[in-house]
Amino acid sequence: MENHYFDTQSKIILSFKSVQTALLQQCLDECKHLSLHEIVPLIQPSSSHSKIITLNPEDLRMPGARIIYDLLYVLQHPLHPDRSILIHIEAQGEESYKYHLPRRGLYYGS
Repeated sequence: MENHYFDTQSKIILSFKSVQTALLQQCLDECKHLSLHEIVPLIQPSSSHSKIITLNPEDLRMPGARIIYDLLYVLQHPLHPDRSILIHIEAQGEESYKYHLPRRGLYYGS
């Protein structure tokens, strides 16, 4: 029960635009030169709400597998406005996983 509560609260915190803009600025080369205020309107779909509107977090396209994303959204590319970047955030509260992270990373990258 405690792990479920921690997971839920982590997802809520990560869904705030202020948290995501700080992460994007620190972790994404395309956003390092931008201020936090410049990053906010790049989050799509754009809204005045303080939380990110996530895309469908469930993926059933792979037969026999159900992938659930914690947070999935589109970022308009800051250097090429006609392009976009798909951002997937997944909170990990454990160090031992039931799957190999490189395999999961390959799936997400594909």
